[in-house]
Amino acid sequence: MIEFNDDDQSAGAADDSDHSDGMRDRGPIPRDFYQECEDAPFTTCQACTETLHDGREYFIVKAYHAERCVVEFALCGVCVLELSGEFSEESWRVIRESSSAIQQHLEVARDACAYCQKSEGELLSRSKMIVCRYDRVLEQAMICDACDSASQERLSAKTRDEIDDFMQEILPGVPALEVDLPRLLLPF
Repeated sequence: MIEFNDDDQSAGAADDSDHSDGMRDRGPIPRDFYQECEDAPFTTCQACTETLHDGREYFIVKAYHAERCVVEFALCGVCVLELSGEFSEESWRVIRESSSAIQQHLEVARDACAYCQKSEGELLSRSKMIVCRYDRVLEQAMICDACDSASQERLSAKTRDEIDDFMQEILPGVPALEVDLPRLLLPF
């Protein structure tokens, strides 16, 4: 599970060294995690509109179908924690198991599904997430649509509803039935 750290750490050069929270500086945010319509880095949280560059971790999630990005958003750690406080204990068990699987395959999860290890080139639909601080990537993971859907089925109905309501709030123009929004790549 992603741990939040409010330590103020400056954005220096990528040295692949461990931070006090155990995450590594993996370099600057790649362009493929920029906002599609702006071709620029995300600067504010999609939920609360607060700045993302205040020294705390934040998350960028993108869902792809073929080569097209169909959903993208950035969330600050505070909003993620608020949302996750609504989850059932049953769902937390599933999320902990999922997070553990992702952690075991984190090196592979940058270019392949964190669960089934299929390469990105083999996947028609997939979601990607990065954990950032300032303009630096700390972690990155990808999950294919099939593995995400299988994991989503294990979440409680209450948790699925909470996430769906939250996603409709931050992405009001995305009809829920047209795009299967990633739930487990939300940073919990």
